[in-house]
Amino acid sequence: MLRLERQDEASKEVTIRLSQHEPLFNRRFIRALGLAVALHLLALGLVRLESTQSEPLLPQPVVVAELDPIGVMDFHQGTEVPLAQGGSLPHYVMAPESSVPDLPALPLKGSDWHLPYERPAHAKVDFTAVGKKPYRPDGLSLTFLEKHQPVRLSVKGALSQCTLLNDGLGGLAKPFERYDPVQQFRVIYDVQVENKTGEPYFIELSSSSGNTTLDRLARKIVRAMRFEPRSQGYMTQGRVELHMELSDALTADSMERLRGRTG
Repeated sequence: MLRLERQDEASKEVTIRLSQHEPLFNRRFIRALGLAVALHLLALGLVRLESTQSEPLLPQPVVVAELDPIGVMDFHQGTEVPLAQGGSLPHYVMAPESSVPDLPALPLKGSDWHLPYERPAHAKVDFTAVGKKPYRPDGLSLTFLEKHQPVRLSVKGALSQCTLLNDGLGGLAKPFERYDPVQQFRVIYDVQVENKTGEPYFIELSSSSGNTTLDRLARKIVRAMRFEPRSQGYMTQGRVELHMELSDALTADSMERLRGRTG
């Protein structure tokens, strides 16, 4: 290889030197080529090459069509269907089969269509029992007598767990027969009972009925109540609710007299 060199910048002399060119297949090139070939061989040994042809999971479908110049077979019914004009199939053959199941065939027996008929038995009415029922004395109304309890009480709270020995109602606990409608009232008392004696020692009106006579009667009933004595604790607190019914025949005054006479 020729190489031009200038010895001095001031002079115009140019020196021509012939230098030896480095060969292509030198030691460095051969080492690099050998390393590349070794890496490729190592990759071929580690990685397994798959075939370019893949195996299908399902076999390929084979479609065979046979056209009959006279007709086409209906695969749903298994019968031969004639072709329409122009070589097209009828609509009921081309349309897909319905996914809705058909209704089951109904039985054709004549006896199954008749419903059993049972003749009803004659009602037996005791007409004599109707005359035995009492009516109002004036005879204007046919309303029968009804039995009702004029006073009903319920115990709530912790006091409801105690055994009630005497409800304090006396004669008001018996049911009465009435002719006319009644008016209903409600009275609520807060009560504290001494466990040792089972007697109420504190009574306070919580909800009034609006009738002072009924409130006074309810207080007497609560004061006369007795519970089963208990050794545990000093007192038990609860609430006593009384429901009272008044009518024309049974007023508040007569109810109080009835309790005082029979209580």
